[in-house]
Amino acid sequence: MIIVTRHQLLLLARRLVLSGGQQLLHVRFCCRQKKFLLVLGGMMEGAGMNPQHLVEPQLEQHLNEHKNLALTAKILHETYAPMR
Repeated sequence: MIIVTRHQLLLLARRLVLSGGQQLLHVRFCCRQKKFLLVLGGMMEGAGMNPQHLVEPQLEQHLNEHKNLALTAKILHETYAPMR
């Protein structure tokens, strides 16, 4: 039996991983900085070769300014192929 405390449950709720094809987007909310943090990644052989690492700070700033994860995911999806 696994027991999860309320504090652990809140910590789990502050992290989100989105996957699309070979792309991974890790989203985390930092309470101390009061902002969302992004980490871009990939799967399999292309894990370290995500071209969007170049614009990761701008994407993070965009998410924190507009508070719209769906829009950020759409931007990532639409800009992946042209940046390859």
